[in-house]
Amino acid sequence: MALTATRRFALVLLVVSISTLLHLIIKEANAPTYSRASRSRDLSIDLGNGRCRYESPLATVPVENDYHKTLVVGFPSGGKRFVFMQMEALTGLPTRDEWDLEIYGWSNHPFIKSNYPHHEGIWESYEADQSIFVMRNIRSSLIEYHDIMWDFGYPANREDAEPVYRQFVGKLYNQLPPVDAFLSWRDERLLFECSWWSWYIDFWMEGGLYRDIFSHRMTTAHHWHRVVKPGLYTVEERDFDLVVGNATVTPTYDPHCSYDMSEGCTPK
Repeated sequence: MALTATRRFALVLLVVSISTLLHLIIKEANAPTYSRASRSRDLSIDLGNGRCRYESPLATVPVENDYHKTLVVGFPSGGKRFVFMQMEALTGLPTRDEWDLEIYGWSNHPFIKSNYPHHEGIWESYEADQSIFVMRNIRSSLIEYHDIMWDFGYPANREDAEPVYRQFVGKLYNQLPPVDAFLSWRDERLLFECSWWSWYIDFWMEGGLYRDIFSHRMTTAHHWHRVVKPGLYTVEERDFDLVVGNATVTPTYDPHCSYDMSEGCTPK
């Protein structure tokens, strides 16, 4: 017998609830006594015969070097920092976060982490040559994403989040949120975040093609710039049927992919 939409939704919540609870229990049991903010990012150099030496990447990047720059993209909390560690270990060069570039200005870092085009990301002041797409299990991504949102006080937009980052950057990610906080957020946001997650994959797998987040239909630049800013526009102002309707839509691609990426938005 076919499941109704309500029963399907209830089944999804049940599965996520069980897996989330197990994840949080294991995470709590294995949590280290020190905070993420205080962990060393030293790197291992293989000397052979089971020996190694720990060294950090360069503290600064030479501005005179012309690097073939890599943009590491993925849904928030999708494991991009793990890839950062690999890149630093292989090259000895430091990495940079998109928000660091926005707050502290341009730098010559060869590796840049970005959440773009998710509304938690930003792309205004950097360029790259190639991109790497990191995709993590959606369950783990959403749990970790909520943890960050909780740390920042559930900001509606980046303008709200930026002062918190500036003031408390050394104190973020120091503790797990209460389970009840996650469950409440999950019950309200689950299906919306699943749409965002799949839409994000579409964007990078289709070279930056503009699509509506919830219907996944091709959309206009006018509408797309609304749906990626949920804190600035109401639900009605972002609704595909109300904004685009029956208008003929031709494929429209993000200009960043043409002007700020020498190899386009085609992940390796």
